[in-house]
Amino acid sequence: MKNLSSFLALAAGVVVASQAHASLITGDISFAGSTTLNSSVPTSTAYNSFVAVTVGDGTQTGAYAGTDGLPVTFTGLTYLSGGLPAPIVGTPTLWSFKSGGTTYDFKITSLDNVTKDTSLGITSVSIWGSGIAQITGYTDTPGQFSLVLTGKKAKVTFAAYTVAVPEPTSWALVSGLGLAGFALVRRNRK
Repeated sequence: MKNLSSFLALAAGVVVASQAHASLITGDISFAGSTTLNSSVPTSTAYNSFVAVTVGDGTQTGAYAGTDGLPVTFTGLTYLSGGLPAPIVGTPTLWSFKSGGTTYDFKITSLDNVTKDTSLGITSVSIWGSGIAQITGYTDTPGQFSLVLTGKKAKVTFAAYTVAVPEPTSWALVSGLGLAGFALVRRNRK
Protein backbone atom coordinates (compact mmCIF):
# COMPACT_ATOMS: atom_id res chain seq x y z
CA MET A 1 0.00 0.00 0.00
CA LYS A 2 2.94 2.31 0.71
CA ASN A 3 4.10 1.88 -2.90
CA LEU A 4 0.65 2.73 -4.18
CA SER A 5 0.48 5.96 -2.15
CA SER A 6 4.01 6.87 -3.33
CA PHE A 7 2.93 6.26 -6.92
CA LEU A 8 -0.21 8.39 -6.49
CA ALA A 9 1.85 11.23 -4.98
CA LEU A 10 4.27 11.01 -7.93
CA ALA A 11 1.38 10.95 -10.43
CA ALA A 12 -0.24 13.99 -8.76
CA GLY A 13 3.09 15.85 -8.92
CA VAL A 14 3.46 15.07 -12.62
CA VAL A 15 -0.10 16.23 -13.39
CA VAL A 16 0.50 19.50 -11.49
CA ALA A 17 3.87 19.96 -13.24
CA SER A 18 2.32 19.35 -16.67
CA GLN A 19 -0.30 22.02 -15.96
CA ALA A 20 2.36 24.56 -14.96
CA HIS A 21 3.40 25.23 -18.56
CA ALA A 22 2.28 28.45 -20.24
CA SER A 23 -1.34 28.86 -21.35
CA LEU A 24 -2.59 29.18 -24.91
CA ILE A 25 -3.54 32.70 -26.00
CA THR A 26 -7.23 33.52 -26.15
CA GLY A 27 -9.02 36.73 -27.00
CA ASP A 28 -9.49 39.31 -29.71
CA ILE A 29 -7.63 42.48 -30.58
CA SER A 30 -8.22 45.28 -33.08
CA PHE A 31 -6.12 48.19 -34.28
CA ALA A 32 -6.74 51.67 -35.62
CA GLY A 33 -4.51 53.60 -37.96
CA SER A 34 -3.90 54.38 -41.59
CA THR A 35 -2.12 52.65 -44.43
CA THR A 36 -0.98 53.22 -47.98
CA LEU A 37 -1.30 50.83 -50.90
CA ASN A 38 1.23 50.44 -53.70
CA SER A 39 -1.40 51.69 -56.21
CA SER A 40 -5.15 52.31 -56.48
CA VAL A 41 -7.38 49.55 -55.09
CA PRO A 42 -8.22 47.86 -58.43
CA THR A 43 -4.52 47.34 -59.31
CA SER A 44 -2.99 47.17 -55.83
CA THR A 45 -0.98 44.17 -54.66
CA ALA A 46 0.50 45.38 -51.35
CA TYR A 47 0.15 47.51 -48.28
CA ASN A 48 3.31 49.65 -48.42
CA SER A 49 3.22 50.97 -44.90
CA PHE A 50 1.06 51.51 -41.85
CA VAL A 51 1.07 54.85 -40.02
CA ALA A 52 0.11 55.82 -36.46
CA VAL A 53 -1.34 52.38 -35.63
CA THR A 54 -2.52 51.83 -32.06
CA VAL A 55 -4.32 49.03 -30.25
CA GLY A 56 -8.00 49.51 -30.98
CA ASP A 57 -11.24 50.65 -29.60
CA GLY A 58 -11.76 49.22 -26.12
CA THR A 59 -13.00 45.84 -27.29
CA GLN A 60 -9.83 43.83 -26.61
CA THR A 61 -10.57 40.59 -24.77
CA GLY A 62 -8.72 37.70 -23.14
CA ALA A 63 -4.93 38.02 -23.11
CA TYR A 64 -5.22 41.35 -24.99
CA ALA A 65 -7.47 43.10 -22.42
CA GLY A 66 -6.01 46.35 -21.10
CA THR A 67 -3.79 47.09 -24.10
CA ASP A 68 -5.88 49.90 -25.66
CA GLY A 69 -4.00 52.87 -27.06
CA LEU A 70 -0.55 51.24 -27.18
CA PRO A 71 1.50 52.02 -30.31
CA VAL A 72 1.83 49.11 -32.75
CA THR A 73 4.42 48.39 -35.44
CA PHE A 74 2.88 46.92 -38.59
CA THR A 75 4.96 45.53 -41.45
CA GLY A 76 4.16 46.19 -45.10
CA LEU A 77 2.45 43.22 -46.73
CA THR A 78 2.30 41.92 -50.31
CA TYR A 79 -1.13 40.32 -50.61
CA LEU A 80 -1.53 39.43 -54.29
CA SER A 81 0.80 37.71 -56.71
CA GLY A 82 -0.48 36.82 -60.19
CA GLY A 83 -4.08 37.39 -59.05
CA LEU A 84 -3.83 34.87 -56.17
CA PRO A 85 -3.04 35.39 -52.48
CA ALA A 86 0.72 35.94 -52.26
CA PRO A 87 2.78 33.06 -50.87
CA ILE A 88 4.37 33.75 -47.50
CA VAL A 89 8.10 33.08 -47.24
CA GLY A 90 9.19 32.17 -43.72
CA THR A 91 7.02 33.55 -40.92
CA PRO A 92 7.30 37.35 -41.09
CA THR A 93 5.94 39.45 -38.25
CA LEU A 94 2.73 41.26 -39.28
CA TRP A 95 2.42 43.33 -36.11
CA SER A 96 4.06 43.75 -32.70
CA PHE A 97 3.89 45.95 -29.62
CA LYS A 98 5.09 46.00 -26.02
CA SER A 99 3.43 46.69 -22.70
CA GLY A 100 5.94 46.84 -19.87
CA GLY A 101 8.03 43.68 -20.15
CA THR A 102 5.43 41.85 -22.26
CA THR A 103 5.82 41.57 -26.03
CA TYR A 104 2.79 40.85 -28.24
CA ASP A 105 3.19 39.86 -31.89
CA PHE A 106 1.68 37.93 -34.76
CA LYS A 107 3.65 36.03 -37.39
CA ILE A 108 1.98 35.25 -40.74
CA THR A 109 2.02 31.70 -42.07
CA SER A 110 -0.48 32.06 -44.95
CA LEU A 111 -2.81 34.41 -46.77
CA ASP A 112 -6.06 32.56 -47.32
CA ASN A 113 -8.25 35.04 -49.22
CA VAL A 114 -8.01 38.49 -50.79
CA THR A 115 -10.97 40.43 -52.17
CA LYS A 116 -11.25 43.87 -53.73
CA ASP A 117 -14.46 45.80 -54.17
CA THR A 118 -14.92 49.01 -56.13
CA SER A 119 -18.72 48.85 -56.47
CA LEU A 120 -21.04 51.73 -55.61
CA GLY A 121 -18.14 54.17 -55.36
CA ILE A 122 -16.74 52.39 -52.29
CA THR A 123 -13.26 50.96 -52.56
CA SER A 124 -12.10 48.21 -50.25
CA VAL A 125 -9.47 45.51 -49.91
CA SER A 126 -10.10 42.64 -47.50
CA ILE A 127 -7.43 40.08 -46.57
CA TRP A 128 -7.81 36.98 -44.41
CA GLY A 129 -4.95 34.83 -43.27
CA SER A 130 -3.45 32.57 -40.64
CA GLY A 131 -0.43 32.67 -38.41
CA ILE A 132 1.00 32.33 -34.92
CA ALA A 133 0.14 34.66 -32.04
CA GLN A 134 2.90 35.19 -29.49
CA ILE A 135 2.77 36.86 -26.07
CA THR A 136 5.54 36.71 -23.50
CA GLY A 137 4.66 34.01 -20.95
CA TYR A 138 2.12 32.24 -23.18
CA THR A 139 2.38 29.26 -25.50
CA ASP A 140 2.54 30.23 -29.20
CA THR A 141 -1.03 29.89 -30.47
CA PRO A 142 -2.46 29.46 -33.99
CA GLY A 143 -4.63 32.41 -34.98
CA GLN A 144 -6.43 34.08 -37.84
CA PHE A 145 -6.43 37.70 -38.92
CA SER A 146 -8.24 40.04 -41.25
CA LEU A 147 -7.14 43.35 -42.70
CA VAL A 148 -9.82 45.60 -44.18
CA LEU A 149 -9.14 48.87 -45.98
CA THR A 150 -12.23 50.91 -46.82
CA GLY A 151 -11.69 54.15 -48.68
CA LYS A 152 -8.71 55.79 -47.04
CA LYS A 153 -9.26 54.30 -43.59
CA ALA A 154 -7.91 50.89 -42.65
CA LYS A 155 -9.37 48.70 -39.98
CA VAL A 156 -7.20 45.82 -38.90
CA THR A 157 -8.51 43.03 -36.69
CA PHE A 158 -7.09 39.85 -35.26
CA ALA A 159 -8.78 36.96 -33.48
CA ALA A 160 -6.92 34.12 -31.81
CA TYR A 161 -8.40 30.68 -31.73
CA THR A 162 -7.19 27.82 -29.60
CA VAL A 163 -7.67 24.09 -29.54
CA ALA A 164 -6.48 22.40 -26.37
CA VAL A 165 -4.58 19.39 -27.64
CA PRO A 166 -2.21 17.68 -25.20
CA GLU A 167 1.39 17.53 -26.33
CA PRO A 168 2.69 14.06 -27.32
CA THR A 169 5.12 14.10 -24.39
CA SER A 170 2.24 14.71 -21.96
CA TRP A 171 0.29 11.77 -23.42
CA ALA A 172 3.36 9.52 -23.19
CA LEU A 173 4.03 10.56 -19.59
CA VAL A 174 0.45 10.05 -18.44
CA SER A 175 0.19 6.71 -20.29
CA GLY A 176 3.49 5.53 -18.82
CA LEU A 177 2.41 6.49 -15.30
CA GLY A 178 -0.90 4.71 -15.79
CA LEU A 179 0.84 1.50 -16.87
CA ALA A 180 3.34 1.75 -14.00
CA GLY A 181 0.49 2.25 -11.52
CA PHE A 182 -1.40 -0.71 -12.93
CA ALA A 183 1.71 -2.91 -12.64
CA LEU A 184 2.32 -1.71 -9.07
CA VAL A 185 -1.26 -2.39 -7.98
CA ARG A 186 -1.19 -5.82 -9.64
CA ARG A 187 2.12 -6.71 -7.96
CA ASN A 188 0.79 -5.64 -4.53
CA ARG A 189 -2.27 -7.90 -4.94
CA LYS A 190 -0.13 -11.04 -5.40
